[in-house]
Amino acid sequence: MYPLNGFIQEAAVYNVALGHDRIGAHWGAAGYVPAAPTNVAAMGGLNDAVISWTAPSYPGTSPISGYVLQAYADGRAVSFPMSVDANTTSFNFAPISGGFTYTFTVTAVNGSGACGPASAQSNAVAVTAPVSPNLGQSLAIVTASVNPLPEGSFGYTTCLNEQCGLVL
Repeated sequence: MYPLNGFIQEAAVYNVALGHDRIGAHWGAAGYVPAAPTNVAAMGGLNDAVISWTAPSYPGTSPISGYVLQAYADGRAVSFPMSVDANTTSFNFAPISGGFTYTFTVTAVNGSGACGPASAQSNAVAVTAPVSPNLGQSLAIVTASVNPLPEGSFGYTTCLNEQCGLVL
């Protein structure tokens, strides 16, 4: 006997020998997974990235029912995978943390599940973070009595420190 150079994913045991047509029917019912999506491209944004791809050329033995997208930073999967429907080939992957460089993969899903191969990783994109205000810059809320509001009520005005005459 020769050693097995691989693995057995499924096995079925029958009490009778199956004919060629029955074997084909069983094999087809088990389902083939779709091929990997291609042309995966990413464009970084503000705490997000827009991912686009081309549907796989081979959908497997059942129609594609959706896609699963995964983000990677430094080669490690980050965040939870995002799922989209079969008609989607572009998706705004958000929210993700700004200030990092990401790549993305897309996996097609059909009736056999999401066990098809993932696409090649997308181009690397930098995702930006929102700009923080400068230190020392703050917003003051000044309250003042305003008539004719009922007693105990007040109005408010917003202004920058310099406009309000406040010195910190």
